[in-house]
Parts: sequence; structure tokens; C-alpha cells
Amino acid sequence: MNQDLQALDSNQIINSLDELISQGNSINDIASALSDVHIIANYDRLIQKGATNINLAKIKDTVDPEVILNNIAVFQNNNIHLDMNSIMERMSDAYWKYISEFNIEKWQSWGISSQTIADKFVQANGIDLNTVEVLLNAGAHVNPDKIIDNLLYDEDYLIEDFYAENDVAILKQAGASPETIQKLLKRVSDLTVEDEFAEYGGPYPDKLDLNENGKQTAKIFFTPQIQIIAPAGGRDLPVDWSGRILPGQTIDEGIAAELKEIYGYTGKFGWRNPYFKEWAKDNQGNNIQRFGLYVTLFPTENDQLPGKI
Repeated sequence: MNQDLQALDSNQIINSLDELISQGNSINDIASALSDVHIIANYDRLIQKGATNINLAKIKDTVDPEVILNNIAVFQNNNIHLDMNSIMERMSDAYWKYISEFNIEKWQSWGISSQTIADKFVQANGIDLNTVEVLLNAGAHVNPDKIIDNLLYDEDYLIEDFYAENDVAILKQAGASPETIQKLLKRVSDLTVEDEFAEYGGPYPDKLDLNENGKQTAKIFFTPQIQIIAPAGGRDLPVDWSGRILPGQTIDEGIAAELKEIYGYTGKFGWRNPYFKEWAKDNQGNNIQRFGLYVTLFPTENDQLPGKI
């Protein structure tokens, strides 16, 4: 193998592919020097350049299941059989916890049973009751006692996202007993009272400056709780910073700018459940509303993050 390839990592090889070929490196040698993840992500390009030594059927058994899901079209377009039930069995709990209606529809189209999805969701401490309702309507049994245990453990969800007028009906549909529902409602009531008297660092604003669906008209601050969902599994990322979203930015744009500045991260992410946290002073002494929210990062091998992903 050419010494130039030995000295480069997979990112460098892909970024310099044409130059390496022009230097006399064979495309097969180049493909052999790449990680399996980079081969999958760049399969079409490598084949177009003439690579003949790539065995997708073999590679699919060596990579993490998230890699397969993120690049499923590569395998499908090249008629590589995928045992989707086996792949989904290998997914981490962190992945299953945050499934949505769109996930469920897609996975069902792959032949994954609704019951398998429900079992994985519950085991991963899933709590979203809209997801529970979709699974119930698809014919799955969802363990109501485990769902209620999960809800009782996640007090932020109970404060911000539990709506008794809708959610109690879902729990009843799942088969929850009147006693367990009453226990949950009592905890929701207790938390609501506690939340009313919580310290916000100032009075609760008459009008929130946060605009969830468009560009900000006023500057806001935010303090994130961050979880990483990556091929190696899920983990929480310790956070010791607060960010800002400026007028003219969307929440997505503001979060993306902070993630890039602090971590060098430019990959896929999502955010949810913003809530007013406190008032804070900016550099000019102005009172600015600060919000808490949850951010989930979905990095690939190419994305930069502190520590081992």
C-alpha cells in the first residue's frame, strides 16, 4: 500500500480522494485503507471511481446497527438482504427511548412488529404518551405499570408535557388501574404546586420571549441538558455553559451556533421541551429571559465531540 495512504485517516482519504488517485494510488488500495463506516457512507462514489473489492454483504455484519439505519438506502439499492428484526434488537436503549410516530411507521414498513417496538420502548424507559397511543392503536400491548413508573421517575415530563384530559385516556386504553392512575395524578398535582413556588431568579414573565416556530424578535439565553445518541450507545454530556439565541435567529440556528463554538459539533441534533428558567443579565445589564431545554445529538463517526463518543 502506498505510504501516502498509511499516513492518512479515513476522513483525510475521502477528502483527498481525487488527489490520491492522481498520485497513482489504486482505488482498491484506497478502499482497503478506509474504515467500514466510511466505505458505506461513500459507497456510490467509490464504485464510480472503479473500486471492485468492496463486499457490502460482509461489511453489514461488522458495523453498529445505527450505521446501517443511517445508510439503509445504500444496502437496499444494492440488493443486500438486511435482517431488520436482528438489527433493531441490537439498537441501544437510548435510541429506543425517543422513538416517534414516524419511527414506528417506518419500522413497520420494514417488517418490525408493533409488539417488538412497544417492548423495546418500554424497556428503554420511554415515556411519551403520544407514542404509547400510536403503539396501542397498532395493536401492541404496552405495559401500563412500567409506563407509569417511567413517568413518575421523569418529573420534568410530568410538569411540562402531561395533560390529564388527554393522557389519562391513553393510560386507561393501555389497561392502567384506577389506583395507579390516581397515584400518578396526585404526583402531578404535587409537582404543579411545587413548580408554582419554584425560584425563577425573578418573577415569571407575563409574556415569554421564546419563539418556537420562527425567528426570535428578542434575545434569549438557554441552558441545555444534552444527551448523545451515537453508534457506541447513549450517554449524557455534562454541561457547564449557557448559550444565547439572538434576534433574527431561529432556535435551531442559535443552538447550532453554540454547539459549533463550544464543541466544534456540526452534526444532526434535535431539541424539545423548552421552559422558562430564570432572568439573567447580559453584558449591558439588561434582563434577559433564560430557558431550559433538552438537546439530543445524533453524531456520526465524522462529527467532533469532546471525549469518546
